[in-house]
Amino acid sequence: MTERKVPYRAVEGSTGPTRPEVVSEATSALRIAVRMPPSTNNLYATVRGRRVKTAEARAYAEHVKQRVWLWKQLHGEPPKPPYRLTITLYPPTARRIDVSNGIKCLEDGLFAGLDGNDKTVNEVTCRIGGKDALCPRAEAVLEHMEDAA
Repeated sequence: MTERKVPYRAVEGSTGPTRPEVVSEATSALRIAVRMPPSTNNLYATVRGRRVKTAEARAYAEHVKQRVWLWKQLHGEPPKPPYRLTITLYPPTARRIDVSNGIKCLEDGLFAGLDGNDKTVNEVTCRIGGKDALCPRAEAVLEHMEDAA
């Protein structure tokens, strides 16, 4: 597997200085970095008695979908299901956040970009990677899960 250095500003919304970050070029896993997902509390609204996605949720899903499209243009076909999804959150402050809030909207956008279904994910891991005030983000790694039963 080869590695290359890419500019840190590859994440939309970055205002900090450019600094190197190692990104794998192997296509065995889909790896993207996107802005921090909205809280699950802001994903749905009730309109005329129906639950609908908010404009914020739709915009975020479209942002993730575009990142997946770009990844596919650069790397080709993504891995095949079943999947293992690993999400690492880098919030702007050290304030405690609910890591489970980072999953749903990101996962929806990811699978919209793959024209797939999130039901093919057998394992999800979401963790906090540390505070990053200059470039808050979520990094997602989607890989084929060999030992899925």
